[in-house]
Amino acid sequence: MFKKLCILEKLIIIVLLLLLTSCATTQKQPIVKIETIEKPEITNNLDNSLSDLTTQITNSITEDGKKKIAVIEFSDLEGNVTQFGKYLAEELITRLFRTKKFEVVERQLLNKVLSEQKLGITGLIDDKSAIAIGKILGVDAIVSGTITDFVTDLKVNARIISTETGKVFGVAATNIVKDENVRKLMGIISTVKKEEVQKQMEKKEISKEVLKKVESEKFTFELTKCEMPSGGRVTCDFLITNNDDKDRELILYISNKSRIFDDLGNEYRPNQVELADKKGQGNYQSLQSLLISGISTKVSLTFKNVTQEARGISLLEVSFWEQESGNFKIKFRNIPFSRGIISTVKKEEVQKQMEKKEISKEVLKKVESEKFTFELTKCEMPSGGRVTCDFLITNNDDKDRELILYISNKSRIFDDLGNEYRPNQVELADKKGQGNYQSLQSLLISGISTKVSLTFKNVTQEARGISLLEVSFWEQESGNFKIKFRNIPLSK
Repeated sequence: MFKKLCILEKLIIIVLLLLLTSCATTQKQPIVKIETIEKPEITNNLDNSLSDLTTQITNSITEDGKKKIAVIEFSDLEGNVTQFGKYLAEELITRLFRTKKFEVVERQLLNKVLSEQKLGITGLIDDKSAIAIGKILGVDAIVSGTITDFVTDLKVNARIISTETGKVFGVAATNIVKDENVRKLMGIISTVKKEEVQKQMEKKEISKEVLKKVESEKFTFELTKCEMPSGGRVTCDFLITNNDDKDRELILYISNKSRIFDDLGNEYRPNQVELADKKGQGNYQSLQSLLISGISTKVSLTFKNVTQEARGISLLEVSFWEQESGNFKIKFRNIPFSRGIISTVKKEEVQKQMEKKEISKEVLKKVESEKFTFELTKCEMPSGGRVTCDFLITNNDDKDRELILYISNKSRIFDDLGNEYRPNQVELADKKGQGNYQSLQSLLISGISTKVSLTFKNVTQEARGISLLEVSFWEQESGNFKIKFRNIPLSK
């Protein structure tokens, strides 16, 4: 019995030893396995980098509540744009659009608008340009940035700019490994450098010669063309540049307040006007447009039925309204006509001719009064008792002056037989009156001669001349006054 117990004890001890050995072996196995596991290598490839960059940009724009964005081509630190910079912008546009959180401006449309506005900006964008782009395209934010080459990889820094303030409100950055495809794209550089674009913006190059320039109310007005190719149709173009540091709404008054006077004193109102993309014609009262700070906006005015005898424009007067400035006018003076053909006469010579105001007809009589010169050029009675007298009025003041000519009740002639006649038809520049017309009114331009013609009917055929031609006027500073020509022979 004792032997059996001893054997049993030995068996129990052996079983316990086996169990302990088994447990020890099981605990060591996981340690061995953990030590042999290798972590996978994480590579920063192009797709991952762009996804990372898109996420950062999306978060910044979303946090700031922006809804419409534009992405500008990325450049290197020197302002050069490579194909990779264009590719980067294209990819970001696609990826940002796919988030369905923003309205994204298409890149080709963006480049077209920037080119038209001479804002070919890339990569490094300044505050003023950002605000201008925002106003033109109606975007809330602009994504721009730079690419820095570190031999084995690229560092992309993106900036998110508010178009309201021009300030950076978000940034994003990523590294991109320079694999073979990236190297190829990096090797192609755009021919346009940022410095050249900026020079173009600063110069604000205009394809046509600037004929006249006026500064008024923080705007620059540059006349580039006044031409009359044929048919009495005159078109004048000028540029308006907003020199203020903020955008400004401008109203251009058309048919009732803007006009030209030719070098014969005739007045014309525009029948067609263009202000940027806005157009008006006929009896349009005004056009309105937002003028972006630092940007030139084109204006075109067309006038019809201009006399072919005119050699140029003595005054182009255009009326505007702006909130801070109120109503104001700008004036361009002594503008020679371009008729579509390059003349052998230089512009300076044309202007001298305009300033001299040479009169082709003989001056019969001359009167000076109230800073005006009155020069009688003709009194004739061809047949039928009808007498026509023509004279020129030159405004010798240094400012333009409104003049009223009284007709049937205050102007008259006496023939050399003592008979009195009242005019039945009068012309003052392009204004005409007949019958019982009381008066005509016109603006007389400083230094310009304006033609007046008076016609009298039923003059006796026995008259050999006019003993007195008396014409009555009114001018604001002078009040009522008369001029008289005496002893005028009649040309038959």
